[in-house]
Amino acid sequence: MRDSVGQYLHEIGLVPLLNAAQERELSQKVEAGREAQALLDAGETGRRRTELKRTIREAARARDYFIRANLRLVVSIARRYPLPPGMDLLDLIQEGNLGLEHAVEKFDWRKGFKFSTYATFWIRQAIGRALDQKANLVRLPSERSAQLRAALRAVSGEGDELDDELANLHRLATPTSLDRTVGDDGEQELVDLLPDALPGPEQVVIEQIHEEMVTNLLDRLEPAPGSPSSTASAWPTVRSTASVRSVRSSASPPRQPAASSSGRSTSSRSTPRASPPPEVGPDEARDFLRENHRAVLATRRRDGRPQMSPVVVAVDDDGRVLVSTRETAIKTKNVERDPNVSLCGMSDRFFGPWVQIDGEVEIARRPEALDVLVDYYRRVSGEHPNWDDYRAAMERERRVVLRISITSAGPDVAG
Repeated sequence: MRDSVGQYLHEIGLVPLLNAAQERELSQKVEAGREAQALLDAGETGRRRTELKRTIREAARARDYFIRANLRLVVSIARRYPLPPGMDLLDLIQEGNLGLEHAVEKFDWRKGFKFSTYATFWIRQAIGRALDQKANLVRLPSERSAQLRAALRAVSGEGDELDDELANLHRLATPTSLDRTVGDDGEQELVDLLPDALPGPEQVVIEQIHEEMVTNLLDRLEPAPGSPSSTASAWPTVRSTASVRSVRSSASPPRQPAASSSGRSTSSRSTPRASPPPEVGPDEARDFLRENHRAVLATRRRDGRPQMSPVVVAVDDDGRVLVSTRETAIKTKNVERDPNVSLCGMSDRFFGPWVQIDGEVEIARRPEALDVLVDYYRRVSGEHPNWDDYRAAMERERRVVLRISITSAGPDVAG
């Protein structure tokens, strides 16, 4: 587009500007051509007809030169307008040129005005009408649209500096893209900040894990002394999603015991901390992650800082660790730049066993990712009630799969 604008500016710059005398002369020829055309249409014949045709040809050449000599005026006016989405500078210039042609036809050289002063009105009107009719998906009344354009020119196109009423009109008339980047680093898109009413696969898996955890805790409970035997049989009815959320706080892992003044834990004897396995290799890490799906993925941002993301993982038949995420997520953009990642997999107990792996990521994108996402869901949650709905949700959420090939695993002997 810049090359097109530059070429256009170069071509119109080759035509010299007109002075007042030349403007009058060209305008007189244009006017004479209009009068000759009227006489010719009235049925003039003979030698007079030949002269009229010659006058019309001279008027056409004068009109063309008059327009080309003032094209730079259209560019200078069009540049003052903020460019709306879907329109380029050349579009505004083209609309302004239509107004310039109308001004050449209407200009009256007898009144002594400079042509640029007269033509500016028609050029602005043509550009304004085009902006009202073509620029916005939501059309505003011409008067309100002109008021909004004038306010935007006054604040150099910054909609944040408008008053409340005009700012509201500006928001209505200016659509935005869900792919628009937000934030200072420019790595996050607007779609990532919008809430999704439908639960994603991670949410479904986490809910199921919480339900299983609460169910295991409830199964360990014994009926209270003196309670009827039917009380025990009523416990399974508590396993609904709403009930799981209500008792989730009781299922949370215990806090780490506080240290005494001597530096030893005050309850170390009663609640010993689980020790990590003495040696963990890639095969042991895969076995652990096949049974424990909670993990924290570490990627690196553009400036080198780590990005930590809680994820749900699975392991495929080739031994790669699978992570489901959105195509627009920060971690996806990070691994596109640097595929080397680290991942810490944990059990249900926060202070329980854990493993850490390092590896290299390969991104599976749609449509290939749909079959991988189905396999990922089966390995974590089992069969889905409707696979067509699941695939449609994955398409709608623009899901991809990060496949991590393990290069090293831990903890080592020291943990």
